[in-house]
Amino acid sequence: MPSSTTTKIIPVTRREIGAGLAFAEEHDLHRLTQWAAEGWRVVQINGMYIVLEQSAPEQAIFAIDYQDSPEPEYFAMCEAAGW
Repeated sequence: MPSSTTTKIIPVTRREIGAGLAFAEEHDLHRLTQWAAEGWRVVQINGMYIVLEQSAPEQAIFAIDYQDSPEPEYFAMCEAAGW
């Protein structure tokens, strides 16, 4: 009887150094758009590091919003806008 082992697929990831959203927001957001078109999805932004995971290419436009404690209505508005 064949063994039923589960093969775990480890996603292909890469780390990029950003210019810093506080310093060069437009530059980094443009790079995120380029990477999405090349098939790299943003997983995490941690300081100056951007972690990307290989995915299907997509056309995306990135924006950043600094909210410390958004109200629940804020998320409803974003969802209604298709974000």
